[in-house]
Amino acid sequence: MMLIASITLHLASSIQLIDPYTLYLIIMGFYSMGLLLFLKAKLSIKEKGKWFSFGCIDMNKSNQRYYEIGYLLMGIGSILIPFLMAMIK
Repeated sequence: MMLIASITLHLASSIQLIDPYTLYLIIMGFYSMGLLLFLKAKLSIKEKGKWFSFGCIDMNKSNQRYYEIGYLLMGIGSILIPFLMAMIK
C-alpha cells in the first residue's frame, strides 16, 4: 500500500499535478481533523471527572470511534510528510 502511494505521489509530483503548497494544505487538513476528533474523544473523559486516561477504555463506542479515526488521520498526515519533503528538494 505504501509503495503504491509512493509511486502515485512521485508521478504526480513529476508531472506537476500536485504542488508542494497543496500537499501541505492536505497534510494540515489531516492533522487538524485528526486532532479535533482526538480531543473531542478525550474531553468526553474529562466530563466524567477523570483528568488522565490512557487509551480509549473509558469512552463510549462513538467516542472510541472518534479517538481511533483521529489517530488514523494524524497518522496519514505523518506518512505524507516525507512526500512533501521529497517534493521540496
